[in-house]
Amino acid sequence: MKRILGGKTAMKEIAKYQFAETTIIYYKNSVGGCEWILVPTAKLEAVQLPSRLKEDSIIQVKLREDDYPKGFVTGSTMRNSETVKGLVYETQKVYEFEENRVEIITRLRDAHHNCYEHILSGDKEKNVFETSVRFINESGRNQTLEMFSSFSLSNLSPFNTRNKAGNLLMTRYRSKWSFEGRKEKNPIEEYQLEPSWKPSGVGLEKFSQIGSMPVRNYFPTAAITDVKENVTWGIRLAHPGSWQGEFYRLDEDLCFSGGLADHDYGDWTKTVAPDESYCAPSAFLTVCIGSEEKCGNQFNKYFSDLVSNNQHETEESLAVMFNEFCTTWGKPSEKSITEAISILKQHDLDYYIIDCGWYADTIKGWEKNMGDWLPNPQQFPNGVKPVIDKIRDAGMVPGIWFEIETVGRDATAFSLVDHLLKKEGVVITTGDRRFWNMNDP
Repeated sequence: MKRILGGKTAMKEIAKYQFAETTIIYYKNSVGGCEWILVPTAKLEAVQLPSRLKEDSIIQVKLREDDYPKGFVTGSTMRNSETVKGLVYETQKVYEFEENRVEIITRLRDAHHNCYEHILSGDKEKNVFETSVRFINESGRNQTLEMFSSFSLSNLSPFNTRNKAGNLLMTRYRSKWSFEGRKEKNPIEEYQLEPSWKPSGVGLEKFSQIGSMPVRNYFPTAAITDVKENVTWGIRLAHPGSWQGEFYRLDEDLCFSGGLADHDYGDWTKTVAPDESYCAPSAFLTVCIGSEEKCGNQFNKYFSDLVSNNQHETEESLAVMFNEFCTTWGKPSEKSITEAISILKQHDLDYYIIDCGWYADTIKGWEKNMGDWLPNPQQFPNGVKPVIDKIRDAGMVPGIWFEIETVGRDATAFSLVDHLLKKEGVVITTGDRRFWNMNDP
């Protein structure tokens, strides 16, 4: 093993792998844990790890029975908990599959004898990598996870023993309901992510989303750029529920991890029975010489190729869809749809979507009686089927809008409280909406 110095800590190289223009290096740190770096192969000779006062880990996790981390961050982060400090590197295995795909499984074990598998998969000819972590309960008793990240990067940037102010830039993208994305790119010092004169307290920038909206405040993606070396690392999470990302710094080592929103932020826990396992959602990582835009292009090409290679024959051409919402604003009817079809059938359209309001109360509107899903007899005196037939006769595939999980205040289903979502035993009501409990069989 090659010994790499990093300030007061030292790391030994476990293995090195090259994919296209990227080199991945795994290290065993001074306390027996495991860390890694991703660097452009062209920059490999420039690697000099940051000066550090503490170790980090390729896996971030917290078990309920273990201590919270120090650093004046209780309630803010669970990174580097007692669980992580007990992780010890065991083995690493490499599996090669068809079509250039490689999987690297790095195995660690905690003080309770639980096993953790850090899984990285990638194509030898590409620069984007999928990563996740599998927890395997080998303790002989139930284990409850309170935090479990999909990825964890440390040693940012791996080209500087000291990160000078202004050298590391953080890029994120913000948005909200019915809003375009807004790019946010700032030096990490804007978020107090520089070491203090007495580096006992952790600098933390935590961003997250609670719930299943695709984007609420932040997109589940971020990038870090080393200005001096012109190198950028990009990360994207693949999770349709509550998630979090954490930029963390105590000394010269900037760390970034993310995945499921933890117990403090997302009220998430997972109890795993003996001999059972649990896998964190996937994250995708990339690194490039260039800016966050180049990282974004690498991601876009990777996912475009993935879709193309698994594309169904019916999707070989881009389908054209007409959604009628902005023509009736929630008041579709047999009359309005018939009139629209007479115009649209002259064009080469694939789908016609009947949007919200087909079930609406004529006076109160469409929002308060979601959940019963009965066609409005004033708007559709002959029912919905004749309209569907007209859409098909015009050469289009009919579609219809539902908000399946929602129940409006005026719907009969609003009073079916035994089947609705609750918080601390009380039915959740937001405005005029309640929600079906999807765990209710």
